[in-house]
Amino acid sequence: MHEVAFPPFVERSLSNGARLIVVPQHEVPFVTVNVIVPGGVVGDPEGKEGTATFVAELVTRGTLHRSAADIAATVDRLGISLAAVAEEEWSTLTLDATSSALDEGLAILADALTDAAFPTDEVERTRAQALTGLQVQKSRPAAVADLAFAQALFGKHPYGRRPTDVSVTRLTRQDLLDFHRAWYRPDGALIVVAGDVDDDDISRRIETVLQDWEPRGRPKVDFPRAPDRTGVEIKVVHQPGSAQAEIRVGHLLAGGDLEGWEELVVANQLLGGGPPGRLQQVLRGARGYTYDARSTLTRLRRLGVFQVTTAARAEVAGAAIEEILAQVERWRQRATPGGELDDSKSFLVGSFPRSIETPQQVASQLATHRLLGLGDDDLTEYRGRVAAVDTARARAAAERWVRPEHFVVLVAGDAVALQPQLRGLGEVSIVDVDGRPLRFADLGARASTEEFDLSGLAPTTLSYDVRIAGVSRGVAVRTLERVDAGWRFASRIEAGPQKLEQAIVVDDALGFVSSRNHTVAGGRETLLTTRYVDGTIVGSSERAGGEETIELPVPEGVTLSDGLELALWAADLEVGREIHLPVADLRTRSVDNVLLRVEERMRLPVGDHTWDVFRVSVSGPDPQTLFVRAEGPHIPVRLQSASQPVVLDLVGGAGH
Repeated sequence: MHEVAFPPFVERSLSNGARLIVVPQHEVPFVTVNVIVPGGVVGDPEGKEGTATFVAELVTRGTLHRSAADIAATVDRLGISLAAVAEEEWSTLTLDATSSALDEGLAILADALTDAAFPTDEVERTRAQALTGLQVQKSRPAAVADLAFAQALFGKHPYGRRPTDVSVTRLTRQDLLDFHRAWYRPDGALIVVAGDVDDDDISRRIETVLQDWEPRGRPKVDFPRAPDRTGVEIKVVHQPGSAQAEIRVGHLLAGGDLEGWEELVVANQLLGGGPPGRLQQVLRGARGYTYDARSTLTRLRRLGVFQVTTAARAEVAGAAIEEILAQVERWRQRATPGGELDDSKSFLVGSFPRSIETPQQVASQLATHRLLGLGDDDLTEYRGRVAAVDTARARAAAERWVRPEHFVVLVAGDAVALQPQLRGLGEVSIVDVDGRPLRFADLGARASTEEFDLSGLAPTTLSYDVRIAGVSRGVAVRTLERVDAGWRFASRIEAGPQKLEQAIVVDDALGFVSSRNHTVAGGRETLLTTRYVDGTIVGSSERAGGEETIELPVPEGVTLSDGLELALWAADLEVGREIHLPVADLRTRSVDNVLLRVEERMRLPVGDHTWDVFRVSVSGPDPQTLFVRAEGPHIPVRLQSASQPVVLDLVGGAGH
């Protein structure tokens, strides 16, 4: 093994109590400064999840002395970078600068630490981006699986906190200021400087620039126990029609100081730490279930995670999970051939030097080890410890720390296809993408028992601003008018080159009568026309390639997606109210159960108007969130898609 020494470093305390570690590296005139404060997502107030992440996003976008534009201009002029990130138990503000630009960079960094301003326009821009990101995540099976797996693993432990559209909507500028003042303090902070510096000189410079950064004491966080499991937990996140299943299997580990960590790292490399791992060889190579299967170890301060990650075709998901469990058990119980072990150790030992090549990497490694509560030898002797792991120690670590009887098995996909495959593994629970329990018996389309009376509605015209990924892209006009059959609810949306005109006709009881949908997108034009005849939706789909007949048997009370809005217009709403409706999708020729649930009553600013609204979640193949007027008729003032970064905000009509 070629000897590679970790760079020498000096550690001392600053006058304000912060710890400083300096790693002199004079090869290039470049410096990295990491300021780590002990305030991460675990410090998010309950109901305000996302606070720490927002603060990290915004701490460099305006201070009491510098505007966001001023900071951006200075950063560009100096050729430096300044950014922050919030992790589980700490937030890190990082400055990368050339030696000549270091002092100016430190001045901005100090300003962000002591006097971040969180300008209102920047807060709202970040909020819009975050809401769009959350909605996009709900449409991505991998993101849905990751979130649900974390929530199942951690339960009410603060490590499981994640932002939601509700918590992000509730965040205020004052919340961010309060978090910053409470947590961005030198109390317990760690500053790591690596690069073209001398320890005495950089200590004096940092003491000077941070002379106003004073200790104040920081809040305490309660850490309740994570869930204790006595058996395997199997959960399916229902995503109707999904042809693929995202699979996560694993459980919690002990915290950052887990005994024998290097042995477990070597063992995990054998199982699935990379392409040569057994999971990849079997699930992809031998079985053809997946393109990629890996196992990972996550090392956090108080808890760790062992996790197997893969995706498989829905029809073989159960077989893939059975194979994962079999391979894990074989890995725990059988000795590893010496050649296979040597290959894994060689990879780990050989890759370590590449992780400390730059000042940024050195600073990151040091900071991580300090924050995990590890000693210097855990870092400086890492390669030697890995090289010393033998077959017996690797197998013993796997058997001791990985316990399949405590696994969480999380699958995101179509529960109708998945549940029968998983029953043999244990009891299966099913939830929707928002975590609400579902019954398998209710997943098929069923008749509605809801009753509606639309006779009291009045003709209305509504205008909406259409925003895509936070940018205004067009307008939508919706009209409700009386016709002989009852009501005609029509929408006309123009967003760039895309145009959509659709209309649904219903009777006074919301009974479906007919529909028309005309779409122009990507240079292609489609016309869908249908009507209801004796329990069947019949009609045609016309496009350039020809005409296709539609004949879709439907349950009693069926409607189309626009009918969901009309149901809310006329319904009596209160928090907790649920409305179940069968909804036909004419594109896929399918019918799904959709649940509308009134989640809360809140105040919602939209443009220059603040509304008293109900927040209504809509589950189903096209999940969305509707914010409807609390007073009747309950007209939506915001429509927010979960499958696309699209938001419609009311700008005209309905007393606007």
